[in-house]
Amino acid sequence: MTDIVLVQPPIRDFYLTRKRTFPYGLSRIAACLRSAGFDVTLFDGLATDRKRPLPVPQALQEAADLYGPPDASPFGLFHGWYHFGFSFEHCAEQIRKMQPWLVGISSLFTAYSGEALFLAKTIKKIHPKCKIVLGGHHPTAFPHDLLEDPDVDYVIRGDGEEAMTALACRLKTGRPLEGVPGLAFRDATGKAIAAEPAVVADLDSLPPPAIDLVRLDRYSRRSRPALVVAASRGCPMRCSYCCFGGDSSLGYRRMSWRRVMEEIDAALSRYDVGFIDFEDEHVSIDREGMIGFLREFRTRYGNRRIELRAMNGLYPPSLDPELIREMRDAGFRTLNLSLGSTDPVQMRRFNRPPVLEAFDRCLDAAAACGMDVVGYILMAAPDQTADASLSDLLALAERRVLVGASVFYPAPGSRDYGWCAEQGLLPSERAAFRSTAIPLSHRTSRLQTVTLMRIARMINFIKHLMDMGFDPAHLDAAIDGDALSERESNGAMLLHHFLSDGRIRGIDREGNVFFHRIDEATAEAFRAAIPSTRFRGVRT
Repeated sequence: MTDIVLVQPPIRDFYLTRKRTFPYGLSRIAACLRSAGFDVTLFDGLATDRKRPLPVPQALQEAADLYGPPDASPFGLFHGWYHFGFSFEHCAEQIRKMQPWLVGISSLFTAYSGEALFLAKTIKKIHPKCKIVLGGHHPTAFPHDLLEDPDVDYVIRGDGEEAMTALACRLKTGRPLEGVPGLAFRDATGKAIAAEPAVVADLDSLPPPAIDLVRLDRYSRRSRPALVVAASRGCPMRCSYCCFGGDSSLGYRRMSWRRVMEEIDAALSRYDVGFIDFEDEHVSIDREGMIGFLREFRTRYGNRRIELRAMNGLYPPSLDPELIREMRDAGFRTLNLSLGSTDPVQMRRFNRPPVLEAFDRCLDAAAACGMDVVGYILMAAPDQTADASLSDLLALAERRVLVGASVFYPAPGSRDYGWCAEQGLLPSERAAFRSTAIPLSHRTSRLQTVTLMRIARMINFIKHLMDMGFDPAHLDAAIDGDALSERESNGAMLLHHFLSDGRIRGIDREGNVFFHRIDEATAEAFRAAIPSTRFRGVRT
């Protein structure tokens, strides 16, 4: 038997990026519960390779139709809807066997809130005596909605470490629940009462995460365990699309770099970690502190060949050549840079200053250090046109960078979410609050968005060919040669056809070529711009 089980639910989507599902937040809550004397287990519903095909939900059918049939070429997008992870029934049965009296379920994203709620109901059905609490960004935004379900006993809003520990202590001793930070619950009359979100002001006061409870074998890179670290929470900026910025009630807070090093020391003393991802919204804001940390990390672990990354994106104005060199020397091989857009008007709409000049300086510094760069832009946002996004893609085509094209979705709590709500543009179902649903059709239609996504794939494929030494203006050598894989050869052939007639094709696994649905004007604008675009590779 165990006192408390913390659960990462399975999810349903077109795809799963395992490296972005590391249950870091649950491991931090587990550490606090342990410190208070509770026996805790972390059950990860995604810690398996299992996936099961399912019918596409009605809320995502339009997007699925636009993605089209399976495409084995480099220009393919998504196909097939899957349940990733253990079944709900398996999760519930494993939890029942542990006989916890409290179960905490993570519900980070609104798009997956249905899975978290269904798991709660499945657990309650076979283990009705346990109390169930949901926490994460979605419960923080919608506590009253969740408490309308009788299978949800409590909701924690905001930071979960101190709140979950306080709730567990109150339940164990039978004391009243009033005053538990961030707690939403029903009072004796059945009325839902929701406290303001809990905030851990001093992150240094928290114990290191309980990494030993995480299935590190499921989160590995090149056969070595991967680790996630968050040196801060929130962000001081106020970008319109972000729910964690300066407008958030949680505010911006950070750990001391000393404490970050202690957290890493604790993990590396036990595990042969080969990859560490800093999941901060703005990890490089403290330049001098970060440089000191990087130098100390290199001194302690430089011989262990650990790759460092900040996959959530780095803010270009916060970087400079010296800092980038220090990052390279400590283990960074790739810079993930947040560009947003090259259009100053769109950047004002995002409530962000233009960063293109700083972005270019970062590219030069990264090239001097032999580092790769991914540049992220946002497409199909409110008031954003397809022409503006195409200009962004062409700007990245001319730079030594891999294109990272992200599709906008309205994040509850963000300014853009509020604007979309006022304009009646929010999806009718919460399952559609994800990029893969192409949730917004404002000044960029959904067909234009999918066309832009394929153009981004085409640009990255052209860059790939250039890095291999091929001239995209003379594709016959690539098509007829034996230097390319079958997939690469098919891509070169389809690219050749596109340059001829402006139609984007796919190819199935039997070699049959078919046409994708596209916005013809957007595709033709891209084709017309290719002769005057000075393409560069990712490394050349």
